[in-house]
Amino acid sequence: MPPSDPDEADLMKRLRILLLLPLWVLVWGAFPARAQEEKNYPFSLTVPKAREEKKKSAVPSRSQKRRTKIYDEADRYRPPTPVVPPSKEPRKGQSRKKQGLPIRNLKSYLRVEKSELSDIRYTVIYVEGDVVNPTRRIVTHATVEITLRLESETPTLTVDIPAIMPGERSHFQESYSSSIPLRSVHAEVVSYETISPDRKEAIPYWVEALYDAQEAKRALSIMKRLGRIRDPAVFPPIVSKLSDGDSEVSGYARKVLERFGRQEQLRSALEEALYAGLLDATPQGRRTIFEMLGELGAKRAVYPLLVFLREADAQDREAAGRCLEALGKEAIPPLLAVHGSKYVAEEQRWALHRLGAIAVDALIELRAQEKGFDPAPYAAMAPQAAIDDLLAGIPEGDPQKRRKELEWARSLLHRASEPTVAGGEEWGEKTERDAAAASRADRVMEPDTGIYLGIAIGIFLFVVLAGLKFGI
Repeated sequence: MPPSDPDEADLMKRLRILLLLPLWVLVWGAFPARAQEEKNYPFSLTVPKAREEKKKSAVPSRSQKRRTKIYDEADRYRPPTPVVPPSKEPRKGQSRKKQGLPIRNLKSYLRVEKSELSDIRYTVIYVEGDVVNPTRRIVTHATVEITLRLESETPTLTVDIPAIMPGERSHFQESYSSSIPLRSVHAEVVSYETISPDRKEAIPYWVEALYDAQEAKRALSIMKRLGRIRDPAVFPPIVSKLSDGDSEVSGYARKVLERFGRQEQLRSALEEALYAGLLDATPQGRRTIFEMLGELGAKRAVYPLLVFLREADAQDREAAGRCLEALGKEAIPPLLAVHGSKYVAEEQRWALHRLGAIAVDALIELRAQEKGFDPAPYAAMAPQAAIDDLLAGIPEGDPQKRRKELEWARSLLHRASEPTVAGGEEWGEKTERDAAAASRADRVMEPDTGIYLGIAIGIFLFVVLAGLKFGI
């Protein structure tokens, strides 16, 4: 029953408010007046109404919309800015992301092998594959990591891969001894270094690639690139291709070398490379080298040519004749320098006969300085008979120079282990015996000066310690 007294009712109302105030603060976290100002409660009627009136005041009415500007410069259509795709080239200072080297034809197999020291048999796991270089750069070094997943262990093998040229592959093989069953094999290239194929540092890699080139197409491609490099380091591998069995390869090698020979600053280096290529060249390669030396005007090529003629066949003599004809009058001085040598006497006479009238004129000019010499009778004689008669009156050349040049010439065509042909003063029995003894003799090792210094210091310390101990 509500109280009849208004004061009592007001008092009860205030008491209820005071009792409910802590509960209100505990549940809503704020006093009622502040809560209604900041939060919207489902039982509040004043806060939603106030917010609704605020929203209405912010939104313009239709009449206000009509009075706004119909056109604004900011609302004009502008085409979107084109999106530039990111560049594939790295920016300056930004490192290039390396393209991984794939591994192809990865396979593994087991093989039971027997120990060389005992009859024990053991199982060997072989892993092999090919590392492919799909880039346009030379891979100078690569490391392949092979992971073997066995039942109870996971060993890791590391394989170093040599240089891989652009677009080529390198084969690798590794083994691991284990009797534990193999589950799977995983291999990947963990690191590698590359270099631009157009840099000077890449020349040794191209040179080695040309030495190893077996296919004609690959050899021609590499020689085409090396032909644009004016560096003497590219001469030896191209000279070696003069002995290639493929006529297209050997012909293109000669064409590239002739192009180098037309450059004066490279001619001497090219001659040395041709001399060095005589040792390992095939008969066809030697014929080509002598012809090129004649075209280059290399007078010193006469000495190895005479040694070459000692065992020459018809084709070799024809190539030697072309070399002498290309040299012309320049071949006379070295031919006369070996005059008197029994080792190449027949070859010297053959070379002078091949030169014919050129040799007759040179010999007449040489003997014209003699008193009482009459060149008239030689005009009616045949060139070979005139050469033999003129050559008989010419003194022998310097023995030391003759010996030195012929020994150098023979070293270009024969290895030190090959037997020599006795019959000349340059390689008699005594000379051969001395050369063989010199090759078999052990090299005398000179003692290091540091050994003497250590012995002297040791003696000095021994004397000092002995003096301190005995009071000397």
